[in-house]
Parts: sequence; structure tokens; C-alpha cells
Amino acid sequence: MKMGIRLALWIKRIVTRHRFGGVFSLRMCRNGAKILAVLTMAMMLMSPLTAYAVGEGNLDGGGGSMGQGTSQNKWTPGMEGVRVTVILADTRTPVTQPIDFTNKRPTNIQLHFGKVSKLSYNKGTALRASGEAYTFVNPGQSLPRIISSQSLGAASIEAIKSYFTDEQVIRSIANLTGMDFEVLTNGKYKLMLEPIAYVVFQGVNVAMTATEAALYDQTVNGAMRAMLPTVGFQNLPLSMFLETADLGYPAWSGPKSGVRSNQEIITSLGLGIVRFNETTTPPAVDAFDYEYRVNTEVITAVTVKEASRIRITRSRLPSGWPEGRCVWITYIIRRGTVRLPGFAGLHLPHRRP
Repeated sequence: MKMGIRLALWIKRIVTRHRFGGVFSLRMCRNGAKILAVLTMAMMLMSPLTAYAVGEGNLDGGGGSMGQGTSQNKWTPGMEGVRVTVILADTRTPVTQPIDFTNKRPTNIQLHFGKVSKLSYNKGTALRASGEAYTFVNPGQSLPRIISSQSLGAASIEAIKSYFTDEQVIRSIANLTGMDFEVLTNGKYKLMLEPIAYVVFQGVNVAMTATEAALYDQTVNGAMRAMLPTVGFQNLPLSMFLETADLGYPAWSGPKSGVRSNQEIITSLGLGIVRFNETTTPPAVDAFDYEYRVNTEVITAVTVKEASRIRITRSRLPSGWPEGRCVWITYIIRRGTVRLPGFAGLHLPHRRP
């Protein structure tokens, strides 16, 4: 393990959380080196902000080529979204109203089935057309492509995973669902993701998840499958499926292209899951690649999290270090951000006792 990482781990032990916005420089030394503090701050101002993941995405995707539609039965590539539901993992129960995220403004939807999650359908909730206006959320951070198509290209499952495990996105979901972010990510809850397609079926604008497409097809005796086979029963359901079994759903081991049956879709396709782990296991420190000379100024990157405090005490410094050693923590936090990179400066002593 690199010495820089070792130093970062040591600094992390004396850095906890801080609640304020602004620029701060804390130091513990008898003879402070102002040049190092200025250099550290300058480096931070030039550093790009970093996006941090707070969850683990359990999803994969596929799809295939799209057939040609007609004016009465069609799907326009890019007319898509994602339904997000918070699930209590132990009981596999939805605990929030599902929210439909989309980059579009589908205000012309004439048929939809309300806000029902796949989990609820599989527990017995019947498919019913809703008489209310369709509601959706345009996220501040645009969704990546969800459904593959010939004109727009293949969707990136890695981009989808990255998006739905991004801390700012998860904070937005927590805010929209009315849940506290720390509660949402404490390991007891999971997010269920379901791809949505906005299609025209028999001249009617329809919003549907993959599960709803399969259930609706059963009620219309296969008419939807006959008119929209590729989008409704291939690209939409295969845009998300599980890599590992979770919440009672199996990992999908079937083909990643080709029209799928209603039963396959209802039981196994058209879903992704984001899970959170409250406990983070620190990496083991067993070897070091770098050795720093004494009387050397060292600058190492560390992470500072918003809504936290910093506490530095002499008791937390390595024991046995002689007088004259110096430690600086210099970092920046701006209001409204999540986590920002920081730097710790360490002045190594001339010798150890």
C-alpha cells in the first residue's frame, strides 16, 4: 500500500465531520509553515470536484435492434424514464410512493397505471388504468440513456449504475420521497429501479414500465406485443435486470436480446436494485511502496464530508514523535455541496526517538 494512502488513513482518523461552509486552515505545530498552507489551498482551488458513490448498483442490461413503428403504434428513442421506489429490505415492502424520473416532459400521456412498483404487482396488486394526470420529475442531473435504440445507440449500464449510486442523486431521491438521507442509506433500505417507456399504442400515448407492459398485454390478449414487440418486450425489459438475486428476484441468466415472454418480464426483467452498506471496512495496511525522508513537507489528499466536524487533538497524533513536528489540515467546503476533496500537510520530524 502506498505511503500516501497510509498517511491519508492516519489523517482520516483525526478528521471527523464539519458543518460549516467556507475556507478553513487548522494547524498544530510550534513553527507553522505558511508557505505549505498557501500551496495546499492553491492546489485545492485548482482541483476538480469529485462525485462520490454511496450505494452499490445491482443491475445489468441488454437489448436489440428496433423494428419500424407506425403513427398509431410507435416509440420514439429517448422517450424514457425510470421509476424509483424505496424498499424496506427486511420485509421487501415499498415504504414510499414511487417517483418517475425522466429527462422529457410527457404531459400528453393519456393512459398510465398510477405509481405502482414491480414488487407491489408481484405481491398481488392488480393493474388498473389511472384517471389522474400523469406526474413525473425532471431531475436536476439528467438521466443517462436508459433504453438502447438504433438511432441513439446502446445504453451504458455502467453510466446507469454510476448515476443511481451518485451521492447527490441519492440525496435528491431522499428529499423527494421525504426520507432523511442518513436513514435511507443506513443499510436497511434499497432502491428499486424500473425502466419506463413512453409509447403510442393504438393512437393513445401510454406510460408504462416493463412489468406494466407485460400485464397490460395480458389484458388486451397480446395486442400490445403484436404492435410493439421490440420496445415493449425486448429493449424495455432488457434495459435492466439483476446481476445477483435480490428482494426475491433472480439474477437474469437468459439472452440479452430477443423478445421475451410476459412471464419472464413479470418475474425477472425490467428492474435494478441499489443497496447501501452502513459499515465500510477499511483496507488492510500490510506493505508500503514509498519512504519519505525526514524534514520533508508532504501533501496528501483526504476527503472531507459536509454536515460533519473536524477535531484534531495531540492525543490523536502518532505517539513517540518528538517536539517540533507539525500537522496542517487545510480544506474547502461550500454550502450545498456533498463532499469535496481536501489536502493534509505533514511536516516529518528530523528524527524519531
